[in-house]
Amino acid sequence: MNVDPLSEVLNLINVEETVYFHAEFSEPWALQMEQGPQKFHYVLSGQCEADVGAAAPLHLNTGDVLITPSGIKHLLFSGKRVKPQLATAITCTKLSDRYYLTKLGGGGKQCVIICGDLKFGASSNHLIAQLPKWIHIAREGSEQDERTYGILRFLASETRHPGPGSEALTLRLADLFVVQSIRQWILRNPSKGKNWINGLSDAVVGKALAIIHRNFNQKITLDTLSRDIGASRSLLAQRFSEIVGTGPIDYLTTWRMTKAQQLLEAGKLSIEEISLAVGYASLSAFSKAFKRVTGASPKSAR
Repeated sequence: MNVDPLSEVLNLINVEETVYFHAEFSEPWALQMEQGPQKFHYVLSGQCEADVGAAAPLHLNTGDVLITPSGIKHLLFSGKRVKPQLATAITCTKLSDRYYLTKLGGGGKQCVIICGDLKFGASSNHLIAQLPKWIHIAREGSEQDERTYGILRFLASETRHPGPGSEALTLRLADLFVVQSIRQWILRNPSKGKNWINGLSDAVVGKALAIIHRNFNQKITLDTLSRDIGASRSLLAQRFSEIVGTGPIDYLTTWRMTKAQQLLEAGKLSIEEISLAVGYASLSAFSKAFKRVTGASPKSAR
């Protein structure tokens, strides 16, 4: 069976908690977000500027998405600069446990934004760590854009008018929105620097990533990997290191620990069972590798 390496990584995205805000701004206005939870902003109508620490502010039009994967400090504002208000200090009206309404501004031209605070599970770190500090996805009128809008419209409706099962549904919709948005960004923006995202489109590295993602629980060596993809050991090691920034076997270990984190979060298997599930016959070897990669013991990560 063919494996899509990107799908394997996107499957790791796990939004554990979400809070949404329907924000109605009127010019002039400015809202400051401090360093903290990962956030997204979807411009439902109107336009605004975003200062994310780039050389110049980003211009956000209707339908644009801004995501801060690392939760950086950033500022949203109308065209005219005014003293910003802290997001944590503005008054919000609670519509449901996860959905709030807020209004801010001087009564001029309106901009409506759906904002969200996101808390990702640890298994998402493999992907989040490779993303930039901010992601801007401009609406281009494509089918992908319409899918994103459809997800958010469903999300907004469900959080504003919750019913039985809303808790589970809104978390899954948040997962779907983040996956869709990140996929759009990756497809539109070739990544810079050394990381596995760049390896997806390389003939040698892409095949190696697919095998590692699919067969991580089996015995994989540089010899077996090079044989399975039809490349020499030296070529595989060189290409992988040049593009991903680490060797194939080191990447395999990191991927195994990422899958282990996912299983630990699920809480269905014992640590011994997880050790076997990710390719370690020795619990001691697994525990050492897990702590070396994640900085924590499997028990404390549970």
